Amino acid sequence: MATSNRSGEAASGAAASSRIGAAPSRDIGRALAPLPATAAPDPGNRLAWRALGGFWLLVLGGAACTIATLHRLGPPEPAAPSRSLAAMQSLPPAQPATPLPPPAPVATAPQRAPRAVAPAATAPAATALNPEGAAAVTMVTPPASAAPPPAFAAALPPPNAAIPAEPPAAALAPPDPEESGIVSAALPPASPAEPLAAPPDAPPPPPFAPHADSSPAVAIPAPDPALLEASPFGGLPRVTTDGREPRQLYARPFDAAERRPRIALVIGGFGNSPTRSEEALRRLPPAVTAAFSPAAMRPDLLLAQARAGGREVLLGLPLDSANGEAGEHSLRPGLKLWENLELLHRAMGRIAGYAGVVGALGNQRGERFAAEAGQLEAVQEEVQARGLFYLDARPGAAPPLDGAGATIDLVLDEPLTRGEVERRLAALEQIARRNGSAIGLAAEPAPLLVDRIAAWAAGLEARGLVLAPASAALRGPSPSASR
Repeated sequence: MATSNRSGEAASGAAASSRIGAAPSRDIGRALAPLPATAAPDPGNRLAWRALGGFWLLVLGGAACTIATLHRLGPPEPAAPSRSLAAMQSLPPAQPATPLPPPAPVATAPQRAPRAVAPAATAPAATALNPEGAAAVTMVTPPASAAPPPAFAAALPPPNAAIPAEPPAAALAPPDPEESGIVSAALPPASPAEPLAAPPDAPPPPPFAPHADSSPAVAIPAPDPALLEASPFGGLPRVTTDGREPRQLYARPFDAAERRPRIALVIGGFGNSPTRSEEALRRLPPAVTAAFSPAAMRPDLLLAQARAGGREVLLGLPLDSANGEAGEHSLRPGLKLWENLELLHRAMGRIAGYAGVVGALGNQRGERFAAEAGQLEAVQEEVQARGLFYLDARPGAAPPLDGAGATIDLVLDEPLTRGEVERRLAALEQIARRNGSAIGLAAEPAPLLVDRIAAWAAGLEARGLVLAPASAALRGPSPSASR
């Protein structure tokens, strides 16, 4: 029994020892087992670390070299001792500056005999005057130790010798006339000054060239209130109940029996420049028609001057054109019909006493607005219903459909040069001979244009033509026939 217990204990001890020995072996196996595979190191990081290490090696090497160099040079040398205050006080005092002697006085020498000025004891130079006594001459003297030449020493006065002053000029006695041979005589008394004559009057200016105008010189009547309709924009033209129309009352009279070819000229832009407009009204022939701008400031005086001279007046309409931007009060194709009619009434109410309108304002002749035929026809009907005639400013356009109206034939001032204006005036003559009448248009009364028209019109009747107002060159019955 005891034997079996001991054998059992031995077996259990062996099992326990076997378990104890197996545990370390398993741990050692785990330790000796190969590690799991990891990612390979980045070559870029390796190069960065190497560069950083090289940098610090250079820094340390430079520091070591600096320390070794300073050790070899040793400590710095002491600074030189500064001069003490006592040593500075022991210095001898500075010698005072020797004052310069005052300059020697120079006496005025006579004008006829030269005099030399003696040098002072300390002066290095002497001054002498030339025989005329005008300019001083400086003579350099030898030093005091050297003796001057005998001849030069004899000519010089002793030092500090006073030079006698010359008597003043007033103290000199006048020369004896008998000794000098000069004979004096009393001057005759001065004659009284003659009064200056007034300058002659300027000659009168040359007269203007005679105007080629066969119509009677009758003034255009002032605006008649009976032919005006009240509106928010001012008085608008209208036809009276008895049939009177503005195109008849304000048209320039013209002989209806005239059979010669007619040329009408319409000049726009009146009122924009009062000075230029007034000069043009004075120089242009009375038969030339003046178109006033609705934007003119206070055109009353110019309108009165035009009517007094018997000149026909038109109103320029601001129509949208291809030659420039449309203004705020311009008639435009994109607006409604009633809006354009309101803008038309605004322009009509600016002035009064005109016989018709022209669809142009300056160099803008309404090409864009005329692209809508309905808008243009409505404006023409409104103009003719108010007793006015309409001039289309587009050369070659169709004339107005109903009533009095016409289309211009040529534009005179595009471009505004002397040769071009003269060439187009000659072309108007050919058109008038071919069609019986012709109408020319200009944007503004430029001085060059006015001068060329005045010279051209002087010989127009001699060439078999006549200058007529715009109302006498219409397609329909002329409203300017002699009343």
